[in-house]
Amino acid sequence: EERLGLVRRETGETMSTTKSRDFYWASAPAAELPDVIDEKARAFWNRLESDGRLDLWRRLERTYYGLDGEGAWKTSAAVTFGGDSGENVMVRINEFRSIVRGIASIVSAERPAFVAQALSGDAASLDAAPLCEGIVSSYYETRGLEDIASETARYAILLGEGFTHLRWDPFAGRVHVMGERPVYDAGEPVIDEEERETVRLEADPVTGQPVEVPARERVEVPRMEQWPEREGDIVPCSLGPLQVVRDLDATDGMRWCIAAHREDVWTLAARYPELRDRILQQRGAPMWPRRVWASGFDERTADELSGEMVTVWCFYHLACDSLPQGRYALVCGDLVLYDGPLTMRSLPVVPLIPEKQNDTASGDTPVADLLCLQELYDTTWSALLTPIDALAVQNVAVPEGADVSVEQLSRGLQLLNYKFLAGHPNGGKPEPLQLLRTPEELWRMIELIPQVMQRISGINSVTRGAPDEQIKSGAFAAL
Repeated sequence: EERLGLVRRETGETMSTTKSRDFYWASAPAAELPDVIDEKARAFWNRLESDGRLDLWRRLERTYYGLDGEGAWKTSAAVTFGGDSGENVMVRINEFRSIVRGIASIVSAERPAFVAQALSGDAASLDAAPLCEGIVSSYYETRGLEDIASETARYAILLGEGFTHLRWDPFAGRVHVMGERPVYDAGEPVIDEEERETVRLEADPVTGQPVEVPARERVEVPRMEQWPEREGDIVPCSLGPLQVVRDLDATDGMRWCIAAHREDVWTLAARYPELRDRILQQRGAPMWPRRVWASGFDERTADELSGEMVTVWCFYHLACDSLPQGRYALVCGDLVLYDGPLTMRSLPVVPLIPEKQNDTASGDTPVADLLCLQELYDTTWSALLTPIDALAVQNVAVPEGADVSVEQLSRGLQLLNYKFLAGHPNGGKPEPLQLLRTPEELWRMIELIPQVMQRISGINSVTRGAPDEQIKSGAFAAL
C-alpha cells in the first residue's frame, strides 16, 4: 500500500482503499495499469467481505458439498461427533444439494437450438444465415460450450452469479504458417553480424562519372528463430463470481470487468520472449482466489509459494466518452503483456444473473432461503441419531438379589434360572430396558422440513424422483 501511495479511509467497521487521481482510472498509462488492477481487485474483495456476501457464498458452498467449517473435504462424507465429550452425533442429510441439482437439471434439460436471422433481405445475407448457424453449433459442440453453460448455470443457481468468459487467444487454433521471430536475451534482441554483397558508387578513373562497384560489407541483423503462427481461437471457460472483478453498483450493465485466469509461467515465457526474464520473476506472486474459502487476496498454500502458475488478468472496457476507443489489456503481476483498444461492441464476459438485488449489480439466489432449513434438518437427524448411538446396545434391568449374571444373559438358546423375589414385578425377572423411544415431533419434522424446502424452491417431489404416495396417475405426475 505504501508502494501504491494509497489513501485509507475508515468508515465505521469497514475500511475502503482508494487512490486519488486526476484522470479516469481505466485510462491509466500502461506502466501504472498493474497497480490500478490490483487496487480494483482488492476493493472488490473488501466490498464482498464487508457486505457479508463472501460469508454467504461460503455457507452455500459448504452446504452444497457438505464441507467442514474450513471448506475442507476430510469430514465431507463422515459422521462426526460434537459436545463436550463427543456425545452428540453430527450428521448431514443433504436435501439442499438434491434440490439445487433438481433446479439445474430443469434449466439445462433442453439443448439450445440456435437460429441465425438475416438483418436484411438481400440474397447474400439470406445465404449466410445457415452458415452462421453451422459455425455457432460447431463451436458449441467442439469447444465444450454445453458443459460450460451448465457449469455457469450451476454457479448462478447456487451463488446467484455465474459468468462465461469467451477469451480470445492468439496462440490457440491451428498453425497458419511457420514464421520467424527475433531471438531475445535478457529482454533485448540478439544481434548477429553477417557479410552481405552490396554495391557502392565510385568515380570512373577515365570518365570521372560515378559507377557501381560490387562490394561486401558487414551488417547487423537480428537473430531469428522458427515460430508457428496460429490462427487464434476462442478459449471459453466458466467463472464464478469471485473471478470477475466488476462495478457492483452498476445498474445499467457491465461497462468494464477484469477476469482472472491462470497460466503457466513457462508457457507465457515462450509466447512473449522479449519479456521472458520479467515473466519468470512473477513466480511467487500472489494468486487471485478461485474459491470463496480463501482468507485474503492470495489463494496459494504453503507448498505453492514457489509454484509455476500465475494469475493473468484480462481487462476489458467498452468504448465510452471517457475512453473513446475502449481498452483491452493482459496483465500478469506487475507486467503488462498486451495493451490496446477494445473493438468489440459487447464484453466477452457474459453474466448469468437470474435475479439482481435492487439498485446493485449483485445477484441473488433463492436457494439461500433453504440454508436455515437444511441446518434444521441436519439438527433434527442428529438429535434422532444421538440416542441411537449412545443407547442402541440392549440393556437389561435386573433387581438386586436376582442371582442372574452377565454371562448368562450374553448366551442364547439356554434355560435361564433366576431367584424369585417377592414384591418385585414378575418376581424379579430380568427385563429389557427400552431407552430408544424418540419424540413423535422429531419424525414429523423430518417429513415436514423437506416439504417446506420443496415448496420454497418450487421443485416438486416428482422432479426429484420421489413422487408423493397420493400420485397414482402417470399423466398427473407428468403435469
